[in-house]
Amino acid sequence: MEITGDPSCLTTFKKLHPATVAEGLVRNPGVVATAMHCVNAIPYVCGARPGLLTYLDLPVAAGRASLGLHRARAAGGGADR
Repeated sequence: MEITGDPSCLTTFKKLHPATVAEGLVRNPGVVATAMHCVNAIPYVCGARPGLLTYLDLPVAAGRASLGLHRARAAGGGADR
């Protein structure tokens, strides 16, 4: 993927699909990436009005870092504190 702008960005995605089905059953990052959209939409779905809605009725779901993540990294503790 290449984005031309200021600054420009060139990103290469590797190994999103496992080499075998058995490896895919262990963990498939492609599936994880797809699931992130669903997980990040949970607050919007829970806060939506009652009734039948589609994705067009909800705001765009975007991932966010944990509020304390930058403090943990600054303290040298990493993200898993």
